[in-house]
Amino acid sequence: MKRLTVIISCLCAMHAYGQKLLDPVWSRPIALETKTDSLGDFFYRVQNPGQETSWNKLQSVQLDDPDVKALVNTRFSGYIPFQNQEELWLVENLGGKVFALNKDGVKRIDHSFSHKNQINSVLFQRNDTLFRFGGYGYFNAKNFMTYFAPQTKEWEYYLNRSTVHPPGLFTAKYVLTPDRLVVFGGQTLNASDPYQFEPNQEIWSFSFSDKRWIQLGQIKQFTELKYQPSDLQLGDTLFFIEEGNLYGFAAEQGVLFKYPQKNTYLKHLPKSSMSIEQGQITYLIQHKQTPEVSRWMSEPLVLESEQIVLVEKTYAQPFLGWYLFLALFLAFVVWGLWPRKHLQEPKVWPKLSDGVLEYRRKKVPLNADEASFMELFLSRDQVMVNDMIDLLADRKMVYSQKMKLKDDIVASLNNKLFFLTDSEAFQLVSSKNLEDKRMRLYRLRTPFN
Repeated sequence: MKRLTVIISCLCAMHAYGQKLLDPVWSRPIALETKTDSLGDFFYRVQNPGQETSWNKLQSVQLDDPDVKALVNTRFSGYIPFQNQEELWLVENLGGKVFALNKDGVKRIDHSFSHKNQINSVLFQRNDTLFRFGGYGYFNAKNFMTYFAPQTKEWEYYLNRSTVHPPGLFTAKYVLTPDRLVVFGGQTLNASDPYQFEPNQEIWSFSFSDKRWIQLGQIKQFTELKYQPSDLQLGDTLFFIEEGNLYGFAAEQGVLFKYPQKNTYLKHLPKSSMSIEQGQITYLIQHKQTPEVSRWMSEPLVLESEQIVLVEKTYAQPFLGWYLFLALFLAFVVWGLWPRKHLQEPKVWPKLSDGVLEYRRKKVPLNADEASFMELFLSRDQVMVNDMIDLLADRKMVYSQKMKLKDDIVASLNNKLFFLTDSEAFQLVSSKNLEDKRMRLYRLRTPFN
């Protein structure tokens, strides 16, 4: 137990909380506070546990926009905020709308609409791109992922090559790492009655490197477990308050810990933020007799006389080591006995026809820009940046915007090539020009070059 306490103490020493970036490529939602003064001016600020931060005034000139006016009238209710560099993004919980909020005001940046198709989905940010998994809408729970595409300003389907998928989920908790998304808890629909919501006990992981889902196990400690804005991730551990107790779920090992109980946990406001720093936990509590009054509570996470309890091992898989050894042994035997003629297959390249990219028996559609770029790469050994920019000549954009669009198209093609071929054998790559190192050359990398 002493060893466990030391490990937890090291985690707590990290200055991080749910509103901060977990990694240079990842972030979770933040918490915002809003108010209106006697003159009708609207103010907002990022909620920082236990600290007073300055209020930002929303520029009234922006209220001429009907979409912005409707947003402000709701005081951002129904929108999930994210910190994106120097500005904030407000993402509609119902569906498609996305607003950018900064010192100059607020503006809508999407071309979508309130589709009400992924309500209460898992929402996160990866590499400056917004993602959402699951959600509820139109009597159906979703089990797919979408992302906000900067080139179209729409929510697009995120391709994967998994043969198994989690159930349709909404209100799920989640843990982010640089390579994967782990989801657990939340709700799904009764197979016979779409009006009946049921708690989910399964734990699923999605890998962004091989784009596959796997089921890791089950969490059985709770009758029902839902996402809360106060959920706090430190490293790969998610801390959350449930039924008046503080828990920590370590996603890497799949273990659930229970921390010493505090009476004030029962007064905790789940829609607020929470922090753990230098062994102190800080969270917002509500006054019992006066619900509209709240205050920050800061106290030791664990006292010397207290212990952290291991509640559940959710990934328990007995004899896993033997299974892996047996699988590797069988693979070695099959490889040794496999006729060598099968190792010398003819060269097969992706083919482009009528805007559809085909490889072996799989097909994936391309939009007009992707098709023109792909045709260029299939017809040439090397492609210069200007060759791709020339394909965007009819766009009313400045050069920097075309460069950004070029990068988005190349990234989208690589994503579809990965899905199409089930590997990274075919990818669009770049390298410096040996003759002029200021320039970059692109090519279609294949197993044959």
